Amino acid sequence: MIKNTSIFVVIILLACVYSVKGQDVSVMEDDVPSFETAYKLAYDGYYAQANRMLGNFYKRASQIIKRQNLLLASTYSWKGDYNKARSDFNAVLSKNKTDKDVWISAIKNELYAKNYATALGLSNKALVHFQDDKELSRLKSLAFFWG
Repeated sequence: MIKNTSIFVVIILLACVYSVKGQDVSVMEDDVPSFETAYKLAYDGYYAQANRMLGNFYKRASQIIKRQNLLLASTYSWKGDYNKARSDFNAVLSKNKTDKDVWISAIKNELYAKNYATALGLSNKALVHFQDDKELSRLKSLAFFWG
């Protein structure tokens, strides 16, 4: 009796795993437009659809590039190359001042580099965009305390 129940449970679990995996794949395939699909739509005369698809594609691509730049700058900071990290954080912030993650990482970079005055200045600038943010206020306090 126990063996039959165990076999039944295994079969049910396998069925669940494969059904979930299949759903993820189909959602991903439908959700991600490709350049080739947009090209074919445009070539076939569906300009508006191709335009929307390409616009969405480039928005996602720019988000990916932004996240890659943030990660690259963070890795420079983590390995102690604070000047290179600062340069990359500044490049990202000059294009988009409303990304709190970049502000936090840039401030932490200055704290790691023991540039407390710069960290304090960045904290003040970030708090202009994100008033009353607890994490930014905490980093500002650290910069003030250590500076």
